[in-house]
Amino acid sequence: MTTGKKPSNGLSRRRLLRQAVATGAGPSRRTFIVGVPTVTIALAALSPIMAFALQPPRRLSESLPRFFTDDERAFVTSAVDRLLPADELGPGGVAANVPRFIDSQLAGPWGRGENRYVAGPVKDGPPTLGDQAVTPRATLYRTCIAALRLLPAGRSFVSADAAARDVFLKSLQQGEYESDQIQGKRFFAALLEDTVAGFMSDPSYGGNAGFAGWKLISYPAPHYDWTPYLKNDGRPLAMPVIGTFGPLDSYGLD
Repeated sequence: MTTGKKPSNGLSRRRLLRQAVATGAGPSRRTFIVGVPTVTIALAALSPIMAFALQPPRRLSESLPRFFTDDERAFVTSAVDRLLPADELGPGGVAANVPRFIDSQLAGPWGRGENRYVAGPVKDGPPTLGDQAVTPRATLYRTCIAALRLLPAGRSFVSADAAARDVFLKSLQQGEYESDQIQGKRFFAALLEDTVAGFMSDPSYGGNAGFAGWKLISYPAPHYDWTPYLKNDGRPLAMPVIGTFGPLDSYGLD
């Protein structure tokens, strides 16, 4: 079942996300995303769900909590712009307010790690168990960004061109920046996971502005009754995209 137009040819964000969700092995539009395991996509989708119990969704006309300093927000925004850039199929992560989603989630109980068991013993586990570190997500972002900004490549990251930012992010993913202060691979994995989550979550969490992520993959969102469409046989769905609070104009988007 589809609601959008199919790309004419070549690789697309729509194919990337569909293949990643289905197999975890689909090709990527950015070389540093190659090899992202299925669990990354799965946990990204679960991130806002796990946060829901402690931080229920809200209309965006209400103020969302903030965590980032101006420098941190600029760094994350520049990274999200390369992890999920805009293309001919629609807006990218920055236009979809993914940095706002990450900011508000890190400011809440999920970012502080209040829903995680951290008393130990702590052992490394398989990727299917998710992130086993005891460091809260918000602390990971703050300490890594601060340490990375002391490096020449990190200091110029925000003002660098797209190619230079891609090289820096790929270096993070490959573990070239690891020290007592920098958990580069873990930070990259968290940033990628949170970027996908912000692009695909309900807009009440601050991201997916204009239902950009859902429209990209032709997902009309959680309608109450799908019975009339069970025999749609691949024809376009004549139904609006809605979210927790209903149509887009119910969200008080800024």
